[in-house]
Amino acid sequence: MKSPIRYVLTIIIAVSLILIGCSGFPTAQEKSPPLPTLDPSLLSITPAPTSTPWPTFTPYPTVERLPSRTPLPTPTPRVTFSPEELATLSLYTTQAAGGEEETPPAGSGAAPAAPAGAQAPPPTPTGIGYVGIQGAGLEAPDLAPILTIASSGATCNEWMLVQVGVINRGTGPAYNFSVEWSLGWGEEIQTEFVEELQWGTTPIFFYNGDIEVPCEETATYTAWIRIDTNDDVTELFEDNNYEEETYTVTFLPDE
Repeated sequence: MKSPIRYVLTIIIAVSLILIGCSGFPTAQEKSPPLPTLDPSLLSITPAPTSTPWPTFTPYPTVERLPSRTPLPTPTPRVTFSPEELATLSLYTTQAAGGEEETPPAGSGAAPAAPAGAQAPPPTPTGIGYVGIQGAGLEAPDLAPILTIASSGATCNEWMLVQVGVINRGTGPAYNFSVEWSLGWGEEIQTEFVEELQWGTTPIFFYNGDIEVPCEETATYTAWIRIDTNDDVTELFEDNNYEEETYTVTFLPDE
């Protein structure tokens, strides 16, 4: 037979367990806590910051060119000829070209014709003038020689630079003229014939390069060039058709 005390303790323990189990369930009156909500500011869309535009480039003001009413100055021609010189030059040019002499009509004011066989004097330039500018004065050639001997420090059997040629510095072309030149040693006189040389163009070189001077002792030579040897061309200036240059070539014995 069970003890009354043990029976009572069993009932107390059973009731306690029932009460503890019932306390773990929420009652109908208890409310569940609300679900957590997000901050509204986090849900808003913030646009990306826009870049600040750079200042625009303002171009510099351009200069406005105003039309000028001042005419360009007219240069004074350097070479002018008197009517008598022009008539003489025209006569000389006609005779050189093989034409017949024309006698100007009486009372025309032109110079009388030169006698047959007489050599017309070269035209004399008056005043100061532009040589080599077409339209400034009479259109006529002006042949000038080119003679360059780079003899500084030149020695026997060594190379040195030599330039021999002709250039037209006038205002018109030159046709059919002869040229003679020599370096002053060893070779005969060189003769050249030029059919045409326009004004303002590059010169014509008969020799342009290095040359070796064969010699066994120190020697002095004279190089020269003569243009228009037969006076076939009527030029602005007839006194510049010859040029010469004296140079020395040193002999250095072998040591």
